[in-house]
Amino acid sequence: MMPHSVMRISYPKSGDRFINRKGATKAARGIEFKGVRIWSPAERTDFDQTALNGQYHLLDEILLYTDEVRQNNLNTRMRIMCNTMSPDFINSGARGRFRATESDRYTTGFKKGFCKNVEYSDETQLWVRYRDQSFSCFLGDEMTIRGIYDVTFRLPPVPNDGTYEIRMFECTLAGSDFSDRGVVQIYFKEGDGEFQPCGIPVDLTLDGNNPKVGWIADSELSGEGEILANEKAMRNRGYMKAMDSYTGSGSGNLRERSDCLRKILTNDYMYANKDYYIRIRLVLDNPTAVCPFNVIEIVPKSVYLGEIPEDRH
Repeated sequence: MMPHSVMRISYPKSGDRFINRKGATKAARGIEFKGVRIWSPAERTDFDQTALNGQYHLLDEILLYTDEVRQNNLNTRMRIMCNTMSPDFINSGARGRFRATESDRYTTGFKKGFCKNVEYSDETQLWVRYRDQSFSCFLGDEMTIRGIYDVTFRLPPVPNDGTYEIRMFECTLAGSDFSDRGVVQIYFKEGDGEFQPCGIPVDLTLDGNNPKVGWIADSELSGEGEILANEKAMRNRGYMKAMDSYTGSGSGNLRERSDCLRKILTNDYMYANKDYYIRIRLVLDNPTAVCPFNVIEIVPKSVYLGEIPEDRH
């Protein structure tokens, strides 16, 4: 209904839900922009909320997509689950399905031509996995790409013109008996333009301890100064530590794990009224080499190079 627009839904601990809210009560900046609150059905019994196909969401004020909202409220890091990048992933019942029993432990495959916003070669196998809290990926689910794959995803729109950094979360499973990662070349393009490679191929098997990454555990560093220095050294190599807001399998959060990383793909000037695409192509001819596609981050320059350092959540 409104192309090239985006809404950011937040769920504070209070249990309320907001659209285009920015900030948190315990963050350095506090609540910067309140956003529009979504009433719960129990709060507005004075309205008939019966719908034949869907659900009404009543708001406490008019939802606007003004320049102010785009430049302020939505001037924030966007972390996007990759299995939301096509509506067909949820319409099919594949996305967000928990593994309640062993019989629920299956993935949903998608045939070529049946996924909006996604294109891939005949040799590509595209799957959406069930959600499992023992997974080390963010929120316990992911897309799995197999075969001699070459797949292209349309990215969600950016709210405002500007320079953005695009990152991909990866779990290398380095040192694991079931490590099955591959080497991929990643490309980026604007609209109908040509795909441009995002640097050299990415080896998804590299552990953070590899000198090409340079990960050092925060607990092994002496204070905030050394932690920041290590983060800077990793960024110079094109990597970041994983987010500390989620705990996967095992103990500790993902930031504390050397096999969980964020790969910086590209920094580009992007326009709010244009489409952008990311392409992932297997470089080595190994059909068993998996590309786990879990989370993409689209981060404005004002956040990753802002006056206040980007949070580690």
